[in-house]
Amino acid sequence: MSYKQIIMKKLHAGEIISPLTALKDFGCLSLAQRISELRAKGEPIKSELVKTSEGKKYSIYWLEPKDRKPNKCK
Repeated sequence: MSYKQIIMKKLHAGEIISPLTALKDFGCLSLAQRISELRAKGEPIKSELVKTSEGKKYSIYWLEPKDRKPNKCK
């Protein structure tokens, strides 16, 4: 299964994905690039920039409930 397939499976299951969870859960080092590629194909992935207490920033990604299709994997 490709990283993009894994990402979409997790998003359709209602999970929120961050770069750290992508690295820990399935070894993806380039989550932002994979999200960009999925968005270019029309996937309605939402994101938000999160700032840590140390001032570092990272994005989290999810699908709105109306866009989720459980058990769907592209």
